[in-house]
Amino acid sequence: QEINAAKASPWPEDMRDQIWGDRLLLRFKMKKEMKDYRNFLEEVVKDEAASKNVTNNNCDETNVAIQDAIPILHHFCTNQLSPYELKELFQLQRSGLTEILKSKYKITSAYAIVFCAVVEQLSNFHH
Repeated sequence: QEINAAKASPWPEDMRDQIWGDRLLLRFKMKKEMKDYRNFLEEVVKDEAASKNVTNNNCDETNVAIQDAIPILHHFCTNQLSPYELKELFQLQRSGLTEILKSKYKITSAYAIVFCAVVEQLSNFHH
């Protein structure tokens, strides 16, 4: 279905192919990073749960129930991070997205423009 949707786009074929390729590249690179984020969060939750003697109801000692993980992550964010670090973590300026796409993911094409335009539309969306 995605291929058919891409073919129906109003963009010229070469631009459409570039956007499609960069979209796939970004997804691939970000999926590879998910393991690092998951490991970090699991480490924070597991260490804190162990120090508070939080038990789990399953056989795997590395898993902590989500209802136990939420207050642990809240505690980490409010006690382990400075206000500046917390702001940087949750409040990225929209103008910074283009720079991240360029520097970290090496995406400088029309996809960066489309990506930022969608983010801008979402930021102005009201229920």
